[in-house]
Amino acid sequence: MTLDERIEARFAELEDALDELLTLLLRAEQRFWHRMLLRYVDDVRARRLTGVTGVLGCYGGADTFSDLALADELGTARLTRLRTQIFELANGIAADCARLR
Repeated sequence: MTLDERIEARFAELEDALDELLTLLLRAEQRFWHRMLLRYVDDVRARRLTGVTGVLGCYGGADTFSDLALADELGTARLTRLRTQIFELANGIAADCARLR
C-alpha cells in the first residue's frame, strides 16, 4: 500500500468514525461537541488536512472533548472507543501528510 493509499484509507475510516460519533453525540444531547466536530466533517469528506487539524484541536487541555463523559456507562464506553479511534486516525493522517512534504 502506498502512502497516498494509506492516507485515503485513514480518511475513509475517519469519516465513518466521525459519522458514528456525531450520531452518538446527538442522541446524548451533547449539542456543543456535536456542533464543534460537525464544523470539520466537510473538510474531512473533501480529504482536506484542515478538517483533520480541526478535529485534533478538540483534544487536549482542560474542558476539552477529551474530558467529555456521557450519562450512561454504555454510551461513555462507546464514546471512549470512538474518541480514541478518531484521535489515532487523525494523528496518523497528519503524520503521513507531513511525510509527503
